[in-house]
Amino acid sequence: MRLLRRTLGILVLAAGSLGILLGLAGIVGLWLVRPKVVTSVLYVTDTLRSNLDVSSNTLTLAGETLDASIQSVDSLKNVLDNTIEVVADTQPVLDNLNSLMKDTLPSAFQAADDSLKAAQSAAVSLEGAIHSLDSFQSMLGNVPLLKTFLPAPQPPYNPEKTLAESLGNLSTNIKSMPSAFEDVSINIGRTDDNLTEIKDNFQAIKDNAEKISDSLKTYKGMLAESQASMQQTKWLLEDFSQNVEKAVTITFSILSVFFFCVLMSQVVVLKQGWEMLHN
Repeated sequence: MRLLRRTLGILVLAAGSLGILLGLAGIVGLWLVRPKVVTSVLYVTDTLRSNLDVSSNTLTLAGETLDASIQSVDSLKNVLDNTIEVVADTQPVLDNLNSLMKDTLPSAFQAADDSLKAAQSAAVSLEGAIHSLDSFQSMLGNVPLLKTFLPAPQPPYNPEKTLAESLGNLSTNIKSMPSAFEDVSINIGRTDDNLTEIKDNFQAIKDNAEKISDSLKTYKGMLAESQASMQQTKWLLEDFSQNVEKAVTITFSILSVFFFCVLMSQVVVLKQGWEMLHN
């Protein structure tokens, strides 16, 4: 029994001695690695801050690019607005011109043609009267007593083309004008339809530009939020960098107290082992 107690005492003394050595090694090791731990933590925080700076600068450039894109899209939208207004203002002019070519001018030329036909009939009668007057003057000129009282005879009315023929040719030329105006009216109508289609296309492009502008503005807001979050994280890292040495010292002090408590407990174990060995 005595031998067993002595053997147990030796084992307890060995365990206590090992515990004391480990406690001392822990305390010494903590304060030996403390500078390296502080340096490593500062290196990590500096690296994170540097990466945050790079990311923040990248977001700033992206924000500037988005601003330029938003301005370009807004400028395009303004140009489209002006174009749509011009097309909208042009359409009534084309409608009026179409009405003029389709209705007003053909009616006017038809009225002119009717007037020319009436004038042609009157010209036939007038020329007949002129020829009758020439014949009558010629007949009076052959009477000896009246010849002295009459003015000198004028050349008879005999133009190369009679007035009736000239009016008839003019009427023929006018007849072809309404059909020409109708062709122009058809082309103007097609142009009006094309302008309507162009206006609709411009309106669709404008709507898409507005959607793109809204999306870009949303992305810009998200970038601003990300930049604010990065800036806040950067400030936290700066505060941590300024207090990291103090934080490591406090942490290592707490661990040293823990190892000291372990060391004291091992002293108790040594005492018990010593008592077991000598009692």
